[in-house]
Amino acid sequence: MASDPRDTPAMRQYARFKKAHPDCLLMFRMGDFYEMFDDDAVAASKAIGLTLTQRTTGIPMAGVPYHQLETYTRKLIAAGFRVAICDQLQDPAEAKANNAVIERGVTSVLTPGTLIDENLLDDDTPNILAAVCFPPDAAGGTTNGKHAGAPSLTTGDAAIAVAELSTGQFFVLAVAPDQVADELARRRVTELLYPETSTGKPPPRLSAALSALNIATTPQPQWHFRPNESRQALLELFNVSTLAGFGLGDDEPLVAPAGALVRYLRATQMPTGSGAVAHGSGLTDRSKAALSHLRPPRVVSLDDHLTIDAVSLRALEIDRTIRTQHQAPGAMGLRDGSLVGVFTTPAGRPLCRTAMGKRLLRDWLCRPLRDVGAISARQRAVSLFTDDLRFAGELVTLIEPIQDVARIAARVALR
Repeated sequence: MASDPRDTPAMRQYARFKKAHPDCLLMFRMGDFYEMFDDDAVAASKAIGLTLTQRTTGIPMAGVPYHQLETYTRKLIAAGFRVAICDQLQDPAEAKANNAVIERGVTSVLTPGTLIDENLLDDDTPNILAAVCFPPDAAGGTTNGKHAGAPSLTTGDAAIAVAELSTGQFFVLAVAPDQVADELARRRVTELLYPETSTGKPPPRLSAALSALNIATTPQPQWHFRPNESRQALLELFNVSTLAGFGLGDDEPLVAPAGALVRYLRATQMPTGSGAVAHGSGLTDRSKAALSHLRPPRVVSLDDHLTIDAVSLRALEIDRTIRTQHQAPGAMGLRDGSLVGVFTTPAGRPLCRTAMGKRLLRDWLCRPLRDVGAISARQRAVSLFTDDLRFAGELVTLIEPIQDVARIAARVALR
Protein backbone atom coordinates (compact mmCIF):
# COMPACT_ATOMS: atom_id res chain seq x y z
CA MET A 1 0.00 0.00 0.00
CA ALA A 2 1.35 3.42 -0.97
CA SER A 3 2.42 5.67 1.85
CA ASP A 4 0.42 8.79 2.70
CA PRO A 5 1.99 11.72 0.74
CA ARG A 6 1.11 14.05 3.62
CA ASP A 7 2.92 11.92 6.17
CA THR A 8 6.34 13.49 5.68
CA PRO A 9 8.30 15.65 8.14
CA ALA A 10 7.86 18.80 6.03
CA MET A 11 4.13 18.29 5.42
CA ARG A 12 3.50 17.51 9.10
CA GLN A 13 5.31 20.72 9.93
CA TYR A 14 3.21 22.61 7.37
CA ALA A 15 -0.01 21.17 8.81
CA ARG A 16 0.94 22.33 12.31
CA PHE A 17 1.48 25.93 11.20
CA LYS A 18 -1.64 25.91 9.04
CA LYS A 19 -3.71 24.73 12.00
CA ALA A 20 -2.38 27.68 14.02
CA HIS A 21 -3.34 30.12 11.22
CA PRO A 22 -6.48 28.69 9.59
CA ASP A 23 -7.72 32.08 8.37
CA CYS A 24 -4.49 32.93 6.51
CA LEU A 25 -2.83 31.84 3.31
CA LEU A 26 0.29 30.11 4.64
CA MET A 27 3.41 30.76 2.55
CA PHE A 28 5.80 27.97 3.54
CA ARG A 29 9.50 28.43 2.73
CA MET A 30 10.98 25.42 0.99
CA GLY A 31 14.39 26.08 -0.51
CA ASP A 32 14.21 28.94 -2.99
CA PHE A 33 10.38 29.11 -2.98
CA TYR A 34 7.50 29.98 -0.71
CA GLU A 35 4.95 27.24 -1.32
CA MET A 36 1.19 27.08 -0.71
CA PHE A 37 -0.78 23.84 -0.60
CA ASP A 38 -4.35 22.56 -0.87
CA ASP A 39 -7.09 25.22 -0.76
CA ASP A 40 -4.52 27.98 -0.21
CA ALA A 41 -2.82 27.09 -3.48
CA VAL A 42 -6.10 26.97 -5.39
CA ALA A 43 -7.29 30.31 -3.95
CA ALA A 44 -3.99 32.07 -4.66
CA SER A 45 -3.76 30.72 -8.20
CA LYS A 46 -7.24 32.02 -9.01
CA ALA A 47 -6.71 35.39 -7.34
CA ILE A 48 -3.34 36.41 -8.78
CA GLY A 49 -2.72 33.96 -11.62
CA LEU A 50 -0.14 31.62 -10.09
CA THR A 51 0.53 28.33 -11.86
CA LEU A 52 -1.23 25.50 -10.03
CA THR A 53 0.66 22.24 -9.86
CA GLN A 54 0.93 19.27 -7.48
CA ARG A 55 3.54 18.33 -4.91
CA THR A 56 2.39 14.75 -5.18
CA THR A 57 -0.84 13.32 -6.50
CA GLY A 58 -3.80 14.92 -4.78
CA ILE A 59 -1.93 17.82 -3.12
CA PRO A 60 -2.40 21.08 -5.08
CA MET A 61 0.62 23.37 -4.85
CA ALA A 62 1.51 26.90 -5.98
CA GLY A 63 4.72 28.75 -5.22
CA VAL A 64 6.59 32.01 -5.68
CA PRO A 65 10.37 32.61 -5.75
CA TYR A 66 11.68 33.80 -2.38
CA HIS A 67 13.18 36.96 -3.89
CA GLN A 68 9.74 37.98 -5.24
CA LEU A 69 7.88 37.46 -1.98
CA GLU A 70 7.05 41.17 -1.55
CA THR A 71 5.63 41.45 -5.06
CA TYR A 72 3.26 38.53 -4.64
CA THR A 73 2.41 39.36 -1.05
CA ARG A 74 1.28 42.82 -2.14
CA LYS A 75 -0.99 41.25 -4.76
CA LEU A 76 -2.49 38.82 -2.26
CA ILE A 77 -3.12 41.55 0.32
CA ALA A 78 -4.73 43.74 -2.36
CA ALA A 79 -6.98 40.78 -3.20
CA GLY A 80 -8.18 40.74 0.41
CA PHE A 81 -6.21 37.81 1.82
CA ARG A 82 -4.42 37.58 5.15
CA VAL A 83 -0.98 36.00 4.70
CA ALA A 84 1.18 34.12 7.21
CA ILE A 85 4.87 33.92 6.31
CA CYS A 86 6.60 30.75 7.48
CA ASP A 87 10.37 31.09 7.20
CA GLN A 88 13.31 28.75 7.57
CA LEU A 89 14.92 29.53 10.92
CA GLN A 90 17.86 27.19 10.45
CA ASP A 91 20.63 26.76 7.91
CA PRO A 92 19.45 23.89 5.65
CA ALA A 93 23.00 22.50 5.59
CA GLU A 94 22.96 22.22 9.38
CA ALA A 95 19.63 20.40 9.35
CA LYS A 96 20.86 18.04 6.65
CA ALA A 97 24.04 17.31 8.59
CA ASN A 98 21.94 16.34 11.60
CA ASN A 99 19.49 14.37 9.46
CA ALA A 100 16.66 16.57 10.75
CA VAL A 101 13.82 18.59 9.27
CA ILE A 102 14.64 22.27 8.86
CA GLU A 103 13.40 24.36 11.77
CA ARG A 104 10.70 26.78 10.63
CA GLY A 105 8.45 29.37 12.23
CA VAL A 106 5.74 31.86 11.32
CA THR A 107 7.63 35.13 11.48
CA SER A 108 4.84 37.50 10.48
CA VAL A 109 1.15 37.67 9.70
CA LEU A 110 0.34 40.27 7.06
CA THR A 111 -3.14 41.73 6.83
CA PRO A 112 -4.50 44.73 4.92
CA GLY A 113 -4.44 46.94 8.01
CA THR A 114 -1.14 45.86 9.61
CA LEU A 115 1.43 46.38 6.86
CA ILE A 116 4.68 48.13 7.80
CA ASP A 117 7.11 47.23 4.99
CA GLU A 118 7.75 50.27 2.80
CA ASN A 119 7.50 48.11 -0.32
CA LEU A 120 3.94 47.16 0.61
CA LEU A 121 2.74 50.69 1.40
CA ASP A 122 2.05 53.89 -0.52
CA ASP A 123 4.00 56.74 1.04
CA ASP A 124 1.19 59.27 0.51
CA THR A 125 -1.60 57.18 2.04
CA PRO A 126 -2.13 56.04 5.64
CA ASN A 127 -2.68 52.34 6.25
CA ILE A 128 -5.40 52.24 8.87
CA LEU A 129 -6.69 49.40 11.03
CA ALA A 130 -9.93 50.00 12.92
CA ALA A 131 -12.18 48.15 15.36
CA VAL A 132 -15.83 48.94 15.96
CA CYS A 133 -18.48 48.12 18.56
CA PHE A 134 -22.11 49.00 17.98
CA PRO A 135 -24.60 49.63 20.78
CA PRO A 136 -26.76 46.53 21.36
CA ASP A 137 -29.91 47.97 19.79
CA ALA A 138 -28.06 48.85 16.57
CA ALA A 139 -25.96 45.75 16.01
CA GLY A 140 -28.62 43.13 15.60
CA GLY A 141 -28.38 39.53 16.79
CA THR A 142 -28.94 40.39 20.44
CA THR A 143 -29.49 38.27 23.47
CA ASN A 144 -31.76 39.79 26.11
CA GLY A 145 -31.14 43.17 24.54
CA LYS A 146 -27.37 42.70 24.39
CA HIS A 147 -24.81 41.01 22.22
CA ALA A 148 -23.62 37.94 24.07
CA GLY A 149 -20.37 39.00 25.71
CA ALA A 150 -20.24 42.35 23.91
CA PRO A 151 -19.86 45.69 25.71
CA SER A 152 -22.90 47.81 26.38
CA LEU A 153 -22.62 51.31 24.84
CA THR A 154 -25.07 53.18 27.00
CA THR A 155 -24.68 56.42 25.02
CA GLY A 156 -26.17 54.87 21.88
CA ASP A 157 -23.01 55.71 19.94
CA ALA A 158 -20.79 53.27 18.11
CA ALA A 159 -17.27 53.08 19.55
CA ILE A 160 -14.36 53.08 17.11
CA ALA A 161 -10.65 52.55 17.68
CA VAL A 162 -8.26 53.54 14.88
CA ALA A 163 -4.55 52.74 14.64
CA GLU A 164 -1.80 53.03 12.07
CA LEU A 165 0.81 50.43 12.90
CA SER A 166 3.29 51.89 10.41
CA THR A 167 3.47 55.17 12.38
CA GLY A 168 2.20 54.25 15.87
CA GLN A 169 -0.81 56.57 15.85
CA PHE A 170 -3.77 55.40 17.96
CA PHE A 171 -7.15 57.14 18.36
CA VAL A 172 -10.56 56.34 19.82
CA LEU A 173 -13.83 58.10 19.08
CA ALA A 174 -17.58 57.76 19.40
CA VAL A 175 -19.90 58.33 16.45
CA ALA A 176 -23.58 57.87 15.76
CA PRO A 177 -24.22 54.38 14.32
CA ASP A 178 -25.39 55.83 11.00
CA GLN A 179 -22.14 57.80 10.65
CA VAL A 180 -19.75 54.84 10.95
CA ALA A 181 -19.34 54.45 7.18
CA ASP A 182 -18.55 58.15 6.82
CA GLU A 183 -15.83 58.03 9.47
CA LEU A 184 -14.28 54.87 8.01
CA ALA A 185 -14.20 56.51 4.57
CA ARG A 186 -12.65 59.76 5.82
CA ARG A 187 -9.87 57.91 7.58
CA ARG A 188 -9.33 55.53 4.63
CA VAL A 189 -9.61 52.42 6.79
CA THR A 190 -8.23 49.34 5.02
CA GLU A 191 -9.19 46.65 7.56
CA LEU A 192 -11.98 46.57 10.12
CA LEU A 193 -12.33 44.35 13.19
CA TYR A 194 -15.72 43.60 14.72
CA PRO A 195 -17.15 41.09 17.24
CA GLU A 196 -18.00 37.85 15.47
CA THR A 197 -21.66 36.84 15.29
CA SER A 198 -23.41 33.49 15.42
CA THR A 199 -24.17 33.73 11.69
CA GLY A 200 -20.56 34.38 10.76
CA LYS A 201 -21.63 37.55 8.94
CA PRO A 202 -21.14 41.19 9.98
CA PRO A 203 -24.01 42.69 12.03
CA PRO A 204 -26.72 44.20 9.78
CA ARG A 205 -25.83 47.80 10.65
CA LEU A 206 -22.17 47.13 9.85
CA SER A 207 -23.04 45.41 6.57
CA ALA A 208 -24.92 48.52 5.52
CA ALA A 209 -21.94 50.71 6.42
CA LEU A 210 -19.54 48.55 4.43
CA SER A 211 -21.65 48.16 1.31
CA ALA A 212 -20.09 51.19 -0.41
CA LEU A 213 -16.57 50.88 1.04
CA ASN A 214 -13.62 48.81 -0.12
CA ILE A 215 -12.60 47.52 3.33
CA ALA A 216 -11.38 44.09 4.41
CA THR A 217 -13.30 42.83 7.44
CA THR A 218 -11.92 40.51 10.12
CA PRO A 219 -14.29 39.14 12.79
CA GLN A 220 -12.75 38.61 16.21
CA PRO A 221 -13.96 36.54 19.18
CA GLN A 222 -16.60 38.32 21.24
CA TRP A 223 -14.49 38.10 24.38
CA HIS A 224 -11.80 40.29 22.79
CA PHE A 225 -14.29 43.16 23.08
CA ARG A 226 -15.35 42.52 26.67
CA PRO A 227 -14.55 45.49 28.96
CA ASN A 228 -12.35 43.59 31.41
CA GLU A 229 -10.22 41.87 28.77
CA SER A 230 -9.91 45.04 26.69
CA ARG A 231 -8.94 47.16 29.68
CA GLN A 232 -6.34 44.61 30.79
CA ALA A 233 -4.75 44.50 27.33
CA LEU A 234 -4.32 48.29 27.37
CA LEU A 235 -3.05 48.46 30.96
CA GLU A 236 -0.40 45.81 30.29
CA LEU A 237 0.78 47.21 26.96
CA PHE A 238 1.24 50.75 28.26
CA ASN A 239 2.39 49.61 31.72
CA VAL A 240 -0.11 51.73 33.67
CA SER A 241 -2.55 51.01 36.50
CA THR A 242 -5.36 53.17 35.14
CA LEU A 243 -6.48 54.59 31.80
CA ALA A 244 -7.45 57.94 33.33
CA GLY A 245 -4.23 59.54 32.10
CA PHE A 246 -5.36 58.85 28.54
CA GLY A 247 -8.72 60.52 29.11
CA LEU A 248 -10.49 57.16 29.37
CA GLY A 249 -12.46 55.82 32.30
CA ASP A 250 -11.91 52.15 33.08
CA ASP A 251 -15.52 51.44 32.11
CA GLU A 252 -15.50 53.80 29.12
CA PRO A 253 -17.18 52.12 26.10
CA LEU A 254 -14.29 53.28 23.90
CA VAL A 255 -11.99 50.89 25.78
CA ALA A 256 -13.63 47.84 24.19
CA PRO A 257 -12.56 48.33 20.54
CA ALA A 258 -9.20 49.76 21.64
CA GLY A 259 -8.35 46.64 23.62
CA ALA A 260 -9.53 44.34 20.83
CA LEU A 261 -7.38 46.24 18.36
CA VAL A 262 -4.28 45.92 20.59
CA ARG A 263 -4.90 42.20 20.97
CA TYR A 264 -5.11 41.81 17.20
CA LEU A 265 -1.90 43.76 16.63
CA ARG A 266 -0.15 41.60 19.18
CA ALA A 267 -1.33 38.43 17.44
CA THR A 268 -0.20 39.57 13.98
CA GLN A 269 3.16 41.00 15.04
CA MET A 270 3.97 38.13 17.42
CA PRO A 271 2.27 35.20 15.67
CA THR A 272 1.83 31.78 17.18
CA GLY A 273 4.83 29.66 16.27
CA SER A 274 7.43 32.35 16.85
CA GLY A 275 7.35 32.45 20.61
CA ALA A 276 4.32 34.69 21.03
CA VAL A 277 1.35 34.48 23.32
CA ALA A 278 -1.27 35.10 20.67
CA HIS A 279 -4.46 34.32 22.53
CA GLY A 280 -3.55 34.26 26.20
CA SER A 281 -4.51 36.79 28.83
CA GLY A 282 -1.06 38.28 29.38
CA LEU A 283 1.49 40.11 27.27
CA THR A 284 5.00 38.75 26.99
CA ASP A 285 7.94 41.14 27.31
CA ARG A 286 8.75 40.50 23.66
CA SER A 287 5.23 41.36 22.49
CA LYS A 288 5.29 44.55 24.55
CA ALA A 289 8.56 45.52 22.87
CA ALA A 290 7.09 44.74 19.44
CA LEU A 291 4.40 47.39 19.98
CA SER A 292 6.53 49.84 21.95
CA HIS A 293 6.09 52.52 19.30
CA LEU A 294 2.28 52.46 19.58
CA ARG A 295 1.15 55.64 21.29
CA PRO A 296 -1.48 55.56 24.03
CA PRO A 297 -5.01 55.93 22.65
CA ARG A 298 -6.07 59.55 22.25
CA VAL A 299 -9.74 60.48 22.45
CA VAL A 300 -10.72 62.63 19.47
CA SER A 301 -13.86 64.70 19.03
CA LEU A 302 -15.76 65.04 15.77
CA ASP A 303 -16.63 68.60 16.74
CA ASP A 304 -13.17 69.83 15.71
CA HIS A 305 -13.62 69.03 12.02
CA LEU A 306 -16.19 69.49 9.29
CA THR A 307 -18.04 66.25 8.70
CA ILE A 308 -17.83 65.14 5.07
CA ASP A 309 -19.97 62.06 4.57
CA ALA A 310 -18.82 59.12 2.45
CA VAL A 311 -21.10 60.05 -0.48
CA SER A 312 -19.78 63.63 -0.59
CA LEU A 313 -16.21 62.41 -0.22
CA ARG A 314 -16.67 60.33 -3.37
CA ALA A 315 -18.68 62.93 -5.29
CA LEU A 316 -16.18 65.71 -4.58
CA GLU A 317 -13.34 63.36 -5.59
CA ILE A 318 -11.23 64.56 -2.68
CA ASP A 319 -9.09 61.44 -2.27
CA ARG A 320 -9.87 59.47 -5.43
CA THR A 321 -11.68 60.07 -8.68
CA ILE A 322 -14.99 58.31 -9.19
CA ARG A 323 -13.47 55.98 -11.78
CA THR A 324 -10.85 54.77 -9.27
CA GLN A 325 -13.06 54.46 -6.17
CA HIS A 326 -12.99 50.66 -6.12
CA GLN A 327 -9.38 50.11 -7.16
CA ALA A 328 -7.09 48.47 -4.63
CA PRO A 329 -4.54 50.57 -2.73
CA GLY A 330 -1.35 50.97 -4.72
CA ALA A 331 -3.06 51.05 -8.12
CA MET A 332 -1.39 53.35 -10.63
CA GLY A 333 -3.07 56.68 -11.24
CA LEU A 334 -5.30 56.26 -8.22
CA ARG A 335 -5.30 59.95 -7.30
CA ASP A 336 -4.79 61.54 -10.71
CA GLY A 337 -7.47 64.22 -11.05
CA SER A 338 -8.55 64.12 -7.40
CA LEU A 339 -8.15 67.09 -5.07
CA VAL A 340 -5.34 65.29 -3.23
CA GLY A 341 -3.77 64.56 -6.61
CA VAL A 342 -3.81 68.24 -7.56
CA PHE A 343 -1.45 68.92 -4.65
CA THR A 344 0.66 65.77 -4.68
CA THR A 345 1.01 64.80 -8.36
CA PRO A 346 1.17 67.92 -10.55
CA ALA A 347 3.25 67.98 -13.71
CA GLY A 348 6.83 67.97 -12.57
CA ARG A 349 7.91 67.62 -8.96
CA PRO A 350 5.37 66.95 -6.20
CA LEU A 351 4.38 69.94 -4.10
CA CYS A 352 4.63 67.84 -0.95
CA ARG A 353 8.32 67.04 -0.53
CA THR A 354 8.08 64.42 2.23
CA ALA A 355 5.94 61.32 2.66
CA MET A 356 4.77 62.56 6.05
CA GLY A 357 3.62 65.81 4.47
CA LYS A 358 1.65 63.95 1.79
CA ARG A 359 -0.27 61.98 4.40
CA LEU A 360 -0.90 65.06 6.53
CA LEU A 361 -2.24 67.01 3.56
CA ARG A 362 -4.64 64.19 2.71
CA ASP A 363 -5.94 64.21 6.28
CA TRP A 364 -6.43 68.00 6.18
CA LEU A 365 -8.43 67.79 2.95
CA CYS A 366 -10.62 64.89 4.10
CA ARG A 367 -11.23 66.38 7.54
CA PRO A 368 -11.30 70.19 7.20
CA LEU A 369 -11.10 72.36 10.32
CA ARG A 370 -14.27 74.04 11.54
CA ASP A 371 -12.83 76.22 14.32
CA VAL A 372 -12.27 79.77 13.04
CA GLY A 373 -9.23 80.33 15.25
CA ALA A 374 -7.53 77.13 14.05
CA ILE A 375 -8.35 77.96 10.42
CA SER A 376 -6.87 81.43 10.77
CA ALA A 377 -3.71 80.04 12.36
CA ARG A 378 -3.27 77.61 9.47
CA GLN A 379 -3.81 80.39 6.94
CA ARG A 380 -1.19 82.56 8.64
CA ALA A 381 1.30 79.71 8.43
CA VAL A 382 0.60 79.23 4.73
CA SER A 383 0.96 82.97 4.11
CA LEU A 384 4.55 82.81 5.34
CA PHE A 385 5.41 80.81 2.23
CA THR A 386 3.28 82.71 -0.27
CA ASP A 387 4.59 86.07 0.94
CA ASP A 388 8.26 85.07 1.04
CA LEU A 389 9.15 82.75 -1.82
CA ARG A 390 12.85 82.83 -0.93
CA PHE A 391 12.06 81.54 2.54
CA ALA A 392 9.83 78.87 1.01
CA GLY A 393 12.59 77.75 -1.34
CA GLU A 394 15.17 77.55 1.45
CA LEU A 395 12.81 75.50 3.58
CA VAL A 396 12.16 73.09 0.69
CA THR A 397 15.91 72.56 0.36
CA LEU A 398 16.12 71.71 4.05
CA ILE A 399 13.18 69.32 4.31
CA GLU A 400 13.44 67.54 0.96
CA PRO A 401 16.14 65.05 2.15
CA ILE A 402 14.05 64.06 5.19
CA GLN A 403 12.94 60.46 4.92
CA ASP A 404 9.74 58.92 6.31
CA VAL A 405 10.82 59.17 9.95
CA ALA A 406 7.47 58.03 11.36
CA ARG A 407 7.45 54.76 9.44
CA ILE A 408 11.18 54.16 9.87
CA ALA A 409 10.76 54.46 13.64
CA ALA A 410 7.93 51.95 13.56
CA ARG A 411 9.99 49.43 11.59
CA VAL A 412 12.82 49.81 14.11
CA ALA A 413 10.40 49.18 16.99
CA LEU A 414 8.93 46.16 15.21
CA ARG A 415 12.43 44.90 14.36
